[in-house]
Amino acid sequence: MLLKNYFFLFLCLLILYFIPLAAALLYLIPVNEKMLHPIAMLAEQIHTFSLGDNAVNILHTGDEIEDLSLSFHKMTVNINQQAETLARQERNEAITYYKLLATQTDPHFIYNTMNIINILARQGNFNEIIQVNTALTRVLRERLNTQNIVFEKIDKEIAALKQYQTIMDYRYHHQVTFEYDIDPSVLQLVIPKNILQPLAENSYYHGLTREDGSISGTIGLVIYEMNNEVIIELSDDGSGISPETLSEIKVSLQSPSQIVSEETTAHIGLENIYRRVQYLYHDNFSMDIQSTPGYGTTVSLSLPSIPPDSTSEKKR
Repeated sequence: MLLKNYFFLFLCLLILYFIPLAAALLYLIPVNEKMLHPIAMLAEQIHTFSLGDNAVNILHTGDEIEDLSLSFHKMTVNINQQAETLARQERNEAITYYKLLATQTDPHFIYNTMNIINILARQGNFNEIIQVNTALTRVLRERLNTQNIVFEKIDKEIAALKQYQTIMDYRYHHQVTFEYDIDPSVLQLVIPKNILQPLAENSYYHGLTREDGSISGTIGLVIYEMNNEVIIELSDDGSGISPETLSEIKVSLQSPSQIVSEETTAHIGLENIYRRVQYLYHDNFSMDIQSTPGYGTTVSLSLPSIPPDSTSEKKR
């Protein structure tokens, strides 16, 4: 009888409790769909775009996704224009070769980042999406603004690497520690543009990736000058490389046609770096890979020390 007297009151309280929940669901479902749909469209555009295709359409969403779409649109227009120009300049075949090598890793990087954004969107981590979008937009803007520069100052290359690190931190929940040990005296020296990020990406995906797909561990970057050479050492404490595979990788750097295994082919980023550095320095450099299974891998590059004012003639 007591419950019967208060039944109407309990019913009103339940209705008042569930109304805000229902309203929140009605609001979040379309908001989530509005976020996921343009991200999926942009990821599809990036995945299917090929050199020579028409420039992709800009997605007008009024947020960071539109900024990213605009950056990718400009990149596709620029890539096509550059390809047309280079095709008409047969006398610059060597330059064409270098630039194709320099951009070889870009689609892979962008596609992986779009997958990261997709995962964050499905998890409802909208603040993190903004952070990743901002980092990716900065990386793309930096590459668009300086894409015709062969060399770049080390401090700017480190800044670009840290934007990439921001993206990877959100993807793998800060499970990878990135340690920097950079001699301040080398910050104004120049190195070939966009070689630090592919080195780091190689450690993330081939050194620190476990069998279940998770990534964790430590990556260390050391840069210093010795005997008029810039020494770049990037190490990880991951799974390492077997002696047989390491031998194949070293052979493939010298003779690409000698690649004989799928695992060796997976390290295309290292070969890309080697080809570009070889193009610029010929035999006046060294690249070494040391690895112990279960303890990690170290990639070392020794490049001639070049001050920034001596590379102006190599800008295209």
